[in-house]
Amino acid sequence: GQLVYEGYVDDPRNTDHAWMETTAHVFFIDTALAEQLELRSGSDATGVRWLDLDAALFTDGADVLYADHLDFIRMALKLVAKREQQDQLQTNDHSSAT
Repeated sequence: GQLVYEGYVDDPRNTDHAWMETTAHVFFIDTALAEQLELRSGSDATGVRWLDLDAALFTDGADVLYADHLDFIRMALKLVAKREQQDQLQTNDHSSAT
């Protein structure tokens, strides 16, 4: 996967002497593979599930996502858009070369 974020996260469990850090990656997979993946909760997560990246998530995201997770999704979407742009440029280059 491509690194989206690494470092400190705003978390209610943070103190002056201990704080949460995380690493977030974006993985580019197709629907068929996504359906085969078994999502499992970790020790600090419950209710792991796929979410639709729709307007409702961005307006109500604070209700369903924890801490900085919505920010990580926004960062990942920027990387996805950049990748799609690069893919489109490569496609156009190949089309004009033939």
